[in-house]
Amino acid sequence: MSYDLMVFDPTVAPKERHEFMLWFAKQTEWTEDHSYQDHQVASERLQAWFKDMIEYFPPMNGPFASGDHDDSKVTDYSIGRSVIYSAFAWSVAEDAYSKMRELAIKHSVGFFDVSADDGEILFPHQSTENESSLEVAKRKTTEHDRRNIKRLVSIIAFIAAYFAVQFGVDYYRDYSALKSANTEIEALREKVRNENPDEPEAIAFHRAAVKKVEDVINSSSNYRERLQFSAGAFFGYYIVNSRIRAEFCQDQGVDIARFSSAFKDSHESEYAIAERAISAKPADLEAMYEMLKSQSVSVIEQDMEYIASVNGLSLHEACKLMSDNADMIVPDMHISVVQPAVYKVLTSDK
Repeated sequence: MSYDLMVFDPTVAPKERHEFMLWFAKQTEWTEDHSYQDHQVASERLQAWFKDMIEYFPPMNGPFASGDHDDSKVTDYSIGRSVIYSAFAWSVAEDAYSKMRELAIKHSVGFFDVSADDGEILFPHQSTENESSLEVAKRKTTEHDRRNIKRLVSIIAFIAAYFAVQFGVDYYRDYSALKSANTEIEALREKVRNENPDEPEAIAFHRAAVKKVEDVINSSSNYRERLQFSAGAFFGYYIVNSRIRAEFCQDQGVDIARFSSAFKDSHESEYAIAERAISAKPADLEAMYEMLKSQSVSVIEQDMEYIASVNGLSLHEACKLMSDNADMIVPDMHISVVQPAVYKVLTSDK
């Protein structure tokens, strides 16, 4: 699986998203009567962009093909009359995004973040030349690193779900179960690293997490068992984001009550269902919190450090950005997005 971005001729591409996506699908049928390795078929501005881009990310094929097949920056370009589709290795995703967008602005061509959920579609007139450093950081968060936030926090959803799979709701009162689950999780992390060396660990781990949860849910024909498991998974995810993340940011000197409140509000109905499913009492949820806290702090710290590093910010600033962008980030962190199988069980009748 590659990390995909595209530049396009802004004079022919539709500006409304729905129409643009239909146009994009047509372009990527690759039915034009020419070689898709010949940059000369593209518009002049796309050709200029391509000549600049291959200085940083050399082509895999065509007349400018790199002979270094071990270079992770070697990129598979598909060149049409109105688009240049670029498939990068995941290991260079951050650099590829920054350089491709930068050169798209320079050469006044459009930019489309193909691999992102609801990816950015940028036309030349929408770009700005005089952004402050904080504005740049905020733009990067809202346009690109939102999905990294979503995928990284999904690790925590998996940890909580995995605990519930192994030990049920009673696990939260059993420290030996916690230690055993930690060992299992580390084993899965190692497996993911070995099987996906060119992909960011967080993304590969999230994919494995979603599949693991789906497999466990699908393995039971008993609705009550599926519901109890899903409720335990939900509460783990809920607690680490509504309480433990807020405590971490408080230690950085940032109050993210705006984020925590939005997260709680967005899960109000799911909380009520999960509470009924396991007859959870306040003392039970407090016990879950105490058991999850030691395990989750390091994971929270990891994803906040990642958010900070890709934006060139401190942990204090990363927490502030998360709070400032709560209304945009929280929908991507809804349980229906990060663990759709859990959400489906919680909201179904049987």
